[in-house]
Amino acid sequence: MKDTTRCILIDPIAKTITDYYLPESGGNKCIYKAIGCDCFDHLGLGEGLQLFMDDNGLISIPRETTPPYNVTQGFFVIHDGVTARHLIAGKGLVSAYDSDGVTVDLPLWVDPQRIAQIIKFVPNDQRNAVAGLGKKILADAGLVLTKADWDARTARHAALVNQALALCRN
Repeated sequence: MKDTTRCILIDPIAKTITDYYLPESGGNKCIYKAIGCDCFDHLGLGEGLQLFMDDNGLISIPRETTPPYNVTQGFFVIHDGVTARHLIAGKGLVSAYDSDGVTVDLPLWVDPQRIAQIIKFVPNDQRNAVAGLGKKILADAGLVLTKADWDARTARHAALVNQALALCRN
């Protein structure tokens, strides 16, 4: 009986794409450890492949503690050769899954060289700019609110509560 599952680890700090053997025992803790996060999500890549990634990667981007507060986290972009598809913050782990959704060994045709064809690492000197773009992506998705959006939402909430209060008057 085997005790590991072959995956591929994408490390945007080291700028490496390498085989990684995920222990069968340990459950999700092994994924957390591999990609360095405490909450992960997965992105379907097609053909029974998925990418485990930091679920909060674009939301909580680590920075240096002293000025100029540069971003310390790496990023990579997934593309199809023509179009950029996803901006990923932090490490990623490519794995395969079977018809029951169970993580299984990657097929032999999926190797680091093949993954390198669909990945571009963000250069270190562009991390701050890409972090800003990540915030815009989240704002467009409604996951992060600008001050104006927050103020408008607060005003709408107050108006609705006032309507409820008006219904309570005797």
